[in-house]
Parts: sequence; structure tokens; C-alpha cells
Amino acid sequence: MVRLDLNNPEFQAEWFALQKEDFIAIRNTLRKLCSMNWNQIYRDKGLRWEKIRSVKTGKGRE
Repeated sequence: MVRLDLNNPEFQAEWFALQKEDFIAIRNTLRKLCSMNWNQIYRDKGLRWEKIRSVKTGKGRE
């Protein structure tokens, strides 16, 4: 089961500023993610992954 933490202030600022059409599209994607396990998410061709460059691991990797 995948759980989403939507309490990040940066996420919420973007979330609440969305236009209605974008809000609905993202809401639907978040619902899809919540219904999937990690293997399904990694294999799904419709999800586009983006590297998060602003966060590094404890070992300093991006």
C-alpha cells in the first residue's frame, strides 16, 4: 500500500493554487497512486518520474 503525505507546505501552496482542470487531473492521479503498490507504480507507463534534485540522501546522493 502506498501512503501519501500531503502536508508539505510547498506542496499545499501549489495544490491550492491549481486551476480546476489541473486540480482534477492531479487528484485523479493521487487516487490512482493510492490504489497501487510500489511494483505497480514502477511499471506503470502512464506515470512520469522526475528526479528531485533539491533533496539528498543521508549519504549525499541525489
